[in-house]
Amino acid sequence: YKRQVVRGYAWITVDNLVERGVITKEDSTLFLKLLDSEDEDTVSKAWYVVARLLMKGIVPVEEVRRRKGSLFKLLTSEDEKARESAWYSTRLLVEAGAMDYEDSNVFLSLLGSQVEDIRFRAWALVKPLVEKGVLLNVLIRPRKYIFLELLDAQNEEVRAHAWGVVDALVDLGVVTREEVRLRKCQFFKLLESRDLITRWHAWSSAVDLISKGVITREEVEQKVAYFLEVLESGNVLIRCIALREARALVDRGILRWSEIQEASHKTEELCKRVGLLGP
Repeated sequence: YKRQVVRGYAWITVDNLVERGVITKEDSTLFLKLLDSEDEDTVSKAWYVVARLLMKGIVPVEEVRRRKGSLFKLLTSEDEKARESAWYSTRLLVEAGAMDYEDSNVFLSLLGSQVEDIRFRAWALVKPLVEKGVLLNVLIRPRKYIFLELLDAQNEEVRAHAWGVVDALVDLGVVTREEVRLRKCQFFKLLESRDLITRWHAWSSAVDLISKGVITREEVEQKVAYFLEVLESGNVLIRCIALREARALVDRGILRWSEIQEASHKTEELCKRVGLLGP
């Protein structure tokens, strides 16, 4: 246990060094070697560092491309933390141009994974994959029924994340407004979810869904009481995050300031006291 704690602190220190720009190109070779480790936790953490160094231009993209096979393995790992970290690193690699069309079969396969968590993460990556030329719309559209099933998923977390990428997939022409609109009752259930994080995720998607014509402002206004509960919850972090969303909803005319003014002021003062909001 002590070794795990020490190792955890070491990786936190590395993250800070990356953020501060202290790690050099010479230092990066150590982390590139760790990508070949047999330990999934080590590999996932090393990929997180390498991906960030790539974004900073410290690690050559060629070095990353040669080793990305070990990252692909982590995308389906049974270790949830390692898998989640790997998906984040993959997004960074895609944005940095380290993936190409040769990798398309990997992602097409993941879009239809039997594991919901893997499936929704793959669909959440579709937009950058298309924009970078890794995937083509013509290959994705025949699989759209897989995504549409996620909008009805029993797992609320999966369903909320799936609804969060609807706007991107509508823009790409992968799914249509009409196809999504048929399932909007599943989204409305999320706006009043008992799980406040899930509820916040749903509310954070409301603006985009209204702008795409999937739902209407009037339909969302009927759920205002549930958003107020988030702003008044006992979870300070959720309240502070929801405060930003409240302002966006007001700016877009979805909510009226008078409806959330009191709760917003209380939350703003609380967030300032705990340092989660500037003065």
